[in-house]
Amino acid sequence: MADPLPDTLLLVQTRRMPTGEIDGELMALDAAAGDVLGLDVIGTQLWGLAKEPVTLGAMIDWALQHYDVAREAAETDIRRFVGDLLDAGLLERAQ
Repeated sequence: MADPLPDTLLLVQTRRMPTGEIDGELMALDAAAGDVLGLDVIGTQLWGLAKEPVTLGAMIDWALQHYDVAREAAETDIRRFVGDLLDAGLLERAQ
């Protein structure tokens, strides 16, 4: 298993894919792969935090403030989610 993503990882939305929201859920078109990607409401909110560079730790803190979730669960789920978005090309490491 790869090392977990650090809380200090700085993330930002990529601008390579056209995106839009439908009923509070993000839809993104990956034209190169011929895929449409979708995020649920919470995923869309987390992705929205990265409109400007944001740390992974700040995303976790945001979830803890807005949802009734245990820290360990939030850390695990958001690290996995961010890893998936990095792999999908919806997030990138900010400079």
